[in-house]
Formats: sequence, C-alpha cells, structure tokens
Amino acid sequence: MPNSFARCLPIGSLSAGVCQLVLQSLLWSNPALARERLDNESPSAPAPAPAPAVERGDGFNELFIMGQLKFVHRYDTNNTGPFARYCLNQADGNNCPLNAVALPNDRVNALLYQFQVNDKLKQLRDIIPLRVLEPVLGQYPFENDIAAVMKTYAERSQNVILAFSSPLPGWVEAETISLWNSQRAVQFAGFPEIRNLTEQRQKEYLKDHLLTRTIVNFVSRLKNTHGVSSTWLRASLAIEPLTEINTFYTPDPARAARIDSMVKTKLNGQSLPFLEVTSSSVITGSEWQYLDWFWRYYQAGGVGRPNIHLYYSAYTQNEAGQNVWLDGNDIENSYTRFTRVITQLSTHAHSNPNMRKIIVGEVGLSAAGIPGATDLATKRLESFRRINQALAGADQVVHWRLFKDFLQNGNDPIRCNDTNCGQLQAYESTLGYLSFFYGQLESDFQSEFAPSTFSWVPSPN
Repeated sequence: MPNSFARCLPIGSLSAGVCQLVLQSLLWSNPALARERLDNESPSAPAPAPAPAVERGDGFNELFIMGQLKFVHRYDTNNTGPFARYCLNQADGNNCPLNAVALPNDRVNALLYQFQVNDKLKQLRDIIPLRVLEPVLGQYPFENDIAAVMKTYAERSQNVILAFSSPLPGWVEAETISLWNSQRAVQFAGFPEIRNLTEQRQKEYLKDHLLTRTIVNFVSRLKNTHGVSSTWLRASLAIEPLTEINTFYTPDPARAARIDSMVKTKLNGQSLPFLEVTSSSVITGSEWQYLDWFWRYYQAGGVGRPNIHLYYSAYTQNEAGQNVWLDGNDIENSYTRFTRVITQLSTHAHSNPNMRKIIVGEVGLSAAGIPGATDLATKRLESFRRINQALAGADQVVHWRLFKDFLQNGNDPIRCNDTNCGQLQAYESTLGYLSFFYGQLESDFQSEFAPSTFSWVPSPN
C-alpha cells in the first residue's frame, strides 16, 4: 500500500524448499540446479492476452471505511479528537494512515450503485487498521461508522476482500504479557500446545491469538450486533488477516500460516458465515522469493489462496538523494517480472490446484509516473491493460485505488489531478481514472468498470 508500508522487504535467500513440489530429494540440496529445472519447466512463450478484467472477476481497492471515519471525525494531523487520540500523533510513531478520501457513506452507496447496475465491479478490497477496530481492549468507538460501510457493501451485494493492517492496538503487547503470566501460573492449561515452546515462542503465539480473536470477534459483532446479512457474509466476504504481513509483523511464513489458520478456526468455531480466508498478503521481490514464501507457508499448514502485492515505482534515488525517473525499459521489466511471479506461483506454489489460484490483492503504477507521457489518459489505459496482460495467469487482480485521491501536502489537503499534482504527489492515486471531487470519469475507465450511464455527483466535503 503506497505511503503506508515499506516495500519489498526481503524474505531471505532462495531456499532449496521452493522446489520440493516438483523435484526429488536429490535436487533439494542444490538450489541452483532446482532453479534451472524450474526455468526449463516453465512456459517460455509470452502470456496470452487475458479475458477482459470484468469477466475474470477483477476490481480495485478503495479505503471507503477509513474515508467514512475521516468524514465523520474530520481528522487530520492537527486533530485532537478521539480518532487522533488513538490513531494519530502516537508516541511510537505508528499512526493510522491518512491516505483516505473523506467520503460519507451515502456517497459510497451512490458510487457503488453505479457499478452494481451493470455488475462490472466483481471485487472490491478495503482495509481496516487493527488499532481503529479496537483501540482500547473491549472498546469499539468507531465501530458504528465501520459497520455502516459494511452494511452498504451488503446492500449492494458487493464482493469484498476485507484486509486488516497496522498499526496494531496499543494494548496488545501488555495484554500478551498478562496472558502469558496467567497461563504460566497454571502450566499453560488454556494453551497446552505451547507448553514446551520457548518463552519467546509462547508470547508470539499468544499475541497471534489475541489479534486473530480481535478480527473474528469483529466479524461476530457485524452479524450479531449490527445486523449485517449472514447471506452476504457467507457469499461475498473474504477475510485477509494481515495485509503485507512480511513488512510489519513477521518474516516467517510458518507464523503467517498459523495466523491465517487461527482466523479460519475461530470463525468456524463460532459458526460465523464467511466466503473464505485468503492468505495474509505478502510483498517481496523476485518470483523466487514469492515461491519460497508460499512453499514454506503451505508446508506449515497455510489455508488461504496465495495473496500477493506487486508494484512498480516510477522513480529511484541517486547517490545525492534526488529522485530520478526511470525509463520505459524499466516499465517493461516490471511487466515481465509480474508475469514471472504469476507463472511460478500458479505452477509450483502447491500441489492442490485450488491453492495455485493467485489473488493479486494490490498492483499498480504511479499515476503521473510514466516518463515522457503527454497524453496521460491514454498512457493510463495502456498501463492498465498491460498490467492485466502481464497478470493473465492470476485468478483475480485487484488494482490499487483507481480513483484520483485526496492527498496531503504537509498538513494541507490538496485536490489532486494531473494539472495541480506533481508526479510524486500523484503517486498515491496510481492510475487515477475518477476524481472524487470533480466527478470526472475518463472514458477508458468507464469502458472497463462503469456503466455507460455513469453519473455520480461527488461530495462537496
């Protein structure tokens, strides 16, 4: 997620284990040989042109939940209200992201209606920081606003991947220690499975337990307290336990597998309706790092479909710390890398074909970050289609935020478009086909997702 998390945290060197699914044990001890074998077995021809995104079940990310909170609580970096108290100006620096559009729920409803009428938006992904969900243990001051958006999704029969992110609730560490002390006093009677682990591993397990309980209890309250439709939850809600888990929570695929399994087990234990639990998403570098992660994830009992994020940054920094824009060859290299990642995962990630159906939960290029572009609308469409072509082997592609965004310039909000935003400022808006504030819809985006009768009046706020 641009502007929110670090990118491309290395998982580590290539493990011989990436090849266990296709090689005999003789090859396991030689990663280079295994990689050569996989290269030879992988298709060398370019990926075929995909079916239109709307037929495959694609969609985009948007932070409608955080947008509702931003609208209701009017929060910004100078705010001193309840939202700021829990999520902004934090002593540890772990603030909630500000990269959401202040958009009231009735406008979200009106916007989603435009996509519902022609059934083109097959998948929406939204993100809730866990600290927003339960900022104080047992207290949920923002839940009515969150539930309002969830009800809108249900009323519009919208398929949703609901992801949970950092920052974590401030109470988690202290509660973990408290739970560990109480369990140690009774020889871990409540968690016999961790009795023989080291103290560090015991505390990690209990922390995972507390966080997954927070997620599952939230789903329970959606159904039982706020009246969100059980039919919709069962048919349309996918849970992504932790987004980009390897960048902020754990570099260990086995621990990620445990977290995802905990969520699924707890949901089933409470007989709660849900469509699926995907894997916690991961973002890293090469196809070998992705493959290594998911091989180890499934060996440790991971339960979800592979869920990955792919990004191309249009600039880098030189030795002087200045931003340098990359040329077209780098863009082509990114498309090629995207294809290689999907090819390897869809071929080798798991012996079960259902576990080789890749979800690309986020993917994007920077909005104005196409060097030398003069016709940005055309260039954006080209990028959009090239991404879909590169990811033809994926089961779902959920683009990162196809709307122009409401960005921060220091503490001052700006209304971002191609004429008043520099390339760096426009980065967050990715492809930027619709301005929330001006209601302008580019015709190419309309042909992909929106009905020909699209007429959405933006919020004046």
